[in-house]
Amino acid sequence: MPLDAAGAATALPGGLSASAVTAFFDAGGSVALLTTGAPPRPAVELAAELGVAVASGSTLRDDANAVDGGFWSRRVTALRHLADDVAAAAGLVVGASASPLDVSGAGPAGLAVVRTAGTAEGRGAGGVTCDGGRCVVVAAVQGDWSGARAVVVADALSASDAAWGAGRPGNGALWASLARWLTHRAGVIRAVRPAVRRADGRPADVLHPAREDSGGPPGLFARPETAVDERAFRVGDELVYSVLLQSRGADGAWEPAAVTDAQVELAMLDPHTRSSLAHAGAGVHEAAVRAPAVPGAFTARLSHRRAGLSRVLSELPVTLRPVRHDEFERFLPAAAPHYAAAAAAIALLLLLVTLTLTTADKDKRE
Repeated sequence: MPLDAAGAATALPGGLSASAVTAFFDAGGSVALLTTGAPPRPAVELAAELGVAVASGSTLRDDANAVDGGFWSRRVTALRHLADDVAAAAGLVVGASASPLDVSGAGPAGLAVVRTAGTAEGRGAGGVTCDGGRCVVVAAVQGDWSGARAVVVADALSASDAAWGAGRPGNGALWASLARWLTHRAGVIRAVRPAVRRADGRPADVLHPAREDSGGPPGLFARPETAVDERAFRVGDELVYSVLLQSRGADGAWEPAAVTDAQVELAMLDPHTRSSLAHAGAGVHEAAVRAPAVPGAFTARLSHRRAGLSRVLSELPVTLRPVRHDEFERFLPAAAPHYAAAAAAIALLLLLVTLTLTTADKDKRE
């Protein structure tokens, strides 16, 4: 590794550059970056490219929880599908020369996996840089669609053999969980077999029934008799959207998943309706959706993006047709005042005719 006059590294191990590692990350690769107490400039630049800022001039300190070579962090953020195994752990050992991290630059893609206890603080030349539970020790970054994942650790001691000793299970559990997350053996979900049906069980309407080819000469335009079936629902129908959500287990097999915060929307250009999905069992999630009163080609879209989980996007075309002339209701309860007014007008007309005839006969007799 090249060193400068002060003995600091001027390049990453193996001759790698920050741009090369960033390109690997953007292409969907997984990156684990372990820094030291005085992280070299290439490591700081690489962390910044990933969206994590390393306060290289600051050092974390926690005298209330000091141990050999560092301090004992008692606050572990257990993110679902990322660090579940650490939730029951008492904490993990962090090196005394660790530099605090900042994941705010990564936006929603940045995850603060481990924070310090309330008695810790980070100090630098300019004073206190972070204090309490706001000091981040381990950060994770996930790509949007590429599937890329990265982990940045403030101090390499937390991943050393010395920190995995007896009585300190937090470090081992954390790194085992992060290793599964980095290798896409955890935190990966997918949506399969999306479908839309009527709530009352009636099948969808066939707009253009498929017919056999008549054998005539080919024309310039598509012939209706050879068109594919196009099924549609009526505007205002009560629909049910169903989808199977699966998660990848540690052995790589897909297993049914239960998600409680997913939504489906019926959208044309903008969403018209949005409904929450409920787990119906065996990974199947359903939502009751009322078809909008606007006919046209819609898309039933499921977009799920949560911290620590891969992003899910499922789109299913849904056609809505207008109401036919013979499908309107013959009596509208909301129009009762109009019906009453019409009946009153007829009654008044009959009364007027009766009075007119009665009065005319009386005049003739006189």
